[in-house]
Amino acid sequence: MHKARKGVFAVVGKAIRKIEEAIIIVLMAEALVVGVWQVAARYAFHAPLPWSEEMLRFSFEWITFLAASIGVSEKAHVSVSVVVDALPKALRGLANFVALLISAAFCGAVAVYGFELVKVQMETVQLSPAMEIPMWIPYLAVVAGSATMALRFAGLAKETIVSLDRPEPASPAAEKNRRVLGHDSRNPSLCTSHNLHVD
Repeated sequence: MHKARKGVFAVVGKAIRKIEEAIIIVLMAEALVVGVWQVAARYAFHAPLPWSEEMLRFSFEWITFLAASIGVSEKAHVSVSVVVDALPKALRGLANFVALLISAAFCGAVAVYGFELVKVQMETVQLSPAMEIPMWIPYLAVVAGSATMALRFAGLAKETIVSLDRPEPASPAAEKNRRVLGHDSRNPSLCTSHNLHVD
């Protein structure tokens, strides 16, 4: 049951990741085309586009929040680990777990309050000045990015707390010593000089 549930979460996570990457690719291509078009229209044809800056701004908002979410899954965000590194080894995992929980809670709060703002924008039907698109569309980037970041931080926190319960793998030298001394629990039939006796 646990493995099946874990498999479902993995499939959903991969699907969300592909959707995020597809949106980012489309928006980056659109930003490149619109940006070049804007420069050409302004300096070559002396007819600047009234909507290009607004479109680029909204596009980069979506790109920023979606890329930030992907950065969480890749553990690519900058972190200051001076204090954590100074802690005893037994407390480092716990400190990382607490930090991940705080990050998940913060992103979750941003997503919740962002959603409230999106609802207000939908109720008031506020439009953007240049393109006249509903303002809840750019605001939705905050909700989508923060919600997925919260889920990913929570997933990393779960992985961290689970790893604390796992025994630390023995080094090759320690494993060799266990075999030599006859303490290898995986091979109880191993007989060495220290447990031989003479009748």
